[in-house]
Amino acid sequence: MVDTLSFDTILNLIDDPVFVKNSDLRFIYVNDALCELFGMDREKIIGKTLGESLSKDQMKSSLKVDREVLDSGKSNTSVESIIGKNGILLNIITKKTQYTDDRGNKFLVGVIHNSTNLKKSEEAFMKRKELYELTISAVNDGVWDWNVVTGEAFFSDAYYRNLGYKNNEFHANYTKWRTLVHPDDIERVERELQQGVVSDKGFDISLRMSTKQGKWVWVSTRGKAIEKDINGSAIRMVGTLTNITERKKMEELLRVSIEKFEKLTENVPGLIFQFTRRLDGTYFVPIASKGIKDIFGCSPKDVVNDFSPISKALFPGDLARVLNAIETSAKNMTHFTCEFRVQIPGKPIQWIYSNSRPEKFDDGTITWYGYNFNITDRKILEEKMATLKHTLDERYKELDCLYSISKIIESTGNNIDKILSEVVMIMPNAFQYPEITCAKIVYEGKEYKTENYRATEWKIGSAIQLEEKIIGSVDVCYLEEKALIDEGPFEKEEKNLIDAITERLGTAAGKINGEANLIESERDLNSAQEVAKVGSWKWNLAKKEVLWSDEMYRIFGIDKKTYKGRLGDAISSVIHPEDLHLVLPENAPSFSDKKPVEYRIILPDKSIRYISALAGESIKDVNGGIVFITGTAQDITEKKIADNALIDKVAELEIMNKLMINRELTMIELKKEVELLKSKLT
Repeated sequence: MVDTLSFDTILNLIDDPVFVKNSDLRFIYVNDALCELFGMDREKIIGKTLGESLSKDQMKSSLKVDREVLDSGKSNTSVESIIGKNGILLNIITKKTQYTDDRGNKFLVGVIHNSTNLKKSEEAFMKRKELYELTISAVNDGVWDWNVVTGEAFFSDAYYRNLGYKNNEFHANYTKWRTLVHPDDIERVERELQQGVVSDKGFDISLRMSTKQGKWVWVSTRGKAIEKDINGSAIRMVGTLTNITERKKMEELLRVSIEKFEKLTENVPGLIFQFTRRLDGTYFVPIASKGIKDIFGCSPKDVVNDFSPISKALFPGDLARVLNAIETSAKNMTHFTCEFRVQIPGKPIQWIYSNSRPEKFDDGTITWYGYNFNITDRKILEEKMATLKHTLDERYKELDCLYSISKIIESTGNNIDKILSEVVMIMPNAFQYPEITCAKIVYEGKEYKTENYRATEWKIGSAIQLEEKIIGSVDVCYLEEKALIDEGPFEKEEKNLIDAITERLGTAAGKINGEANLIESERDLNSAQEVAKVGSWKWNLAKKEVLWSDEMYRIFGIDKKTYKGRLGDAISSVIHPEDLHLVLPENAPSFSDKKPVEYRIILPDKSIRYISALAGESIKDVNGGIVFITGTAQDITEKKIADNALIDKVAELEIMNKLMINRELTMIELKKEVELLKSKLT
């Protein structure tokens, strides 16, 4: 049995307002829908008649009907207009019924249906009907009505006119219509018609039909069922007939143009495109070469009406920048040039270069004509060259620091205090981040510091030694945290620099103290040669012997203990066979010109290094022949690699320039094709 709470819940689920009145015609129950209709709380409705929502005459009439229903027991359905929520005039249909309980008490039960929207719909329908009739008479589309069961049909005036006939010039039925369809189309058309008869989707068919003059015209017929049998099959269908002959001609012209475009761009690397901005600010790409697959991972069809496949492929960090560049080009009507990244699923990130010229049309749309091509290899090369340049710059700073220290030691004499004071001030400039670098030198208990020195956890240092005795230290600190690389945040070459500085300072201190001057000089030279990768040599042509500094052994990868100074032994096995003739005794005159002689060596690990040898002083015999030459040899491999990379870069840029010229010529041809198509479409 339904209790009061459940009964109330059920009535509140009903969308139509429901109410109950007592014998005094006052509300004793209303559901939520009635409260919403009048825009009033339930407490303000219970116990009232709500006559204030009606005019005096309406209130009198309504209460009269209420009394008649309550007394007679006969139900009443009436149409009324009342003032509802927010003062809106509402059209309602109210059904009122008498209810008598077990005790004989009579109640009036009413249900209200808001018919306001229905009335508006009827008015709107009449307006649409009128508009439809005017439209049918104004357009050239034919209208048909087909009885599928009997085959009889109705064709409008425009239907006959589209086929060159007068109104009702032939009998409208399926049999006659079938004779007008092109023989090559009839099988397909009837198949699609049958599918439309048994489905809810109807049909939209393009076909050829014969005119009265015997010509074939292309038409489009659309239809849908308006009556069906008990099995769901159509028994009556209506639809339209539209002459699309001109559209078909344009489609064929477009197809030919697209075919020419694809042939023109088939072997052109990258993407050639026509890109358009609509008035609402959205984009699409009506024309694109097949290269769009490699650039953005989509097909030309994917972007004909939609830019999203391209925006999805753009690297998230570059999307806003690219769109801003497009809008700037549109605003100023300037060339669009941009380099950006693209991330196609399953492929590594690639760099793309885009270049296009905008053109604004009378309708306000803007179209760019241009090309995109992949510049990933160029970007990788640029990054490598930037890294190499950074490395060379850092090594230059280190060499400059060591050179400056040598000049300070040389010019300062035996004043160790002045040497250390000046050295500590130039050290920060030799490191990666001089602006946050500080340094400190401790020598025999005394400290020499830069003004900003502060001990931090980002520190690198080395001891100053003299004859294996520690006499001081050199410390360098970063004042801010940096990424960890080789020695904490420091490069291994910077650690080598610190070691070279402490070695020089130790040597300088020893020299000042008068200890082992010759040893100190040799160490100083070896240290400088090691940092600069420059070795020194003395060549005795008569004995075919070469004396090397320690750096020469390091450059050539030869163990000093096993090398005996004979060209026919270790040296000959290291020098590249194709370059051996450059360093043989008979080639000695070329060294005397004091011009660098470049040759290659092969290290034990099979790697090839490039060497530049430069002769210094030479000693000649009484006949003018060279018997003794001194000079230097420098490992120039990194420089050679950089030079080759630069040559490759220049060659690449020349190729790219030629490609750009070819693309511009292609774009001129494409522009002509587009202009020709425009003229034909117009």
